[in-house]
Amino acid sequence: MGNLDFLERELEALEGVGRLRTLRWLESPMGGRVKIGGREVVLLCSNDYLG
Repeated sequence: MGNLDFLERELEALEGVGRLRTLRWLESPMGGRVKIGGREVVLLCSNDYLG
């Protein structure tokens, strides 16, 4: 059993219940409206300081 097996199991468990967080990349410059996943959306945040 490797050192990272515990973390791997935890990540798999989170993914299994739909709780694994993934980051979405902006496809346009930061502004009031941005493009994410090919769609233009209103951006109501500025950063991710709370994680």
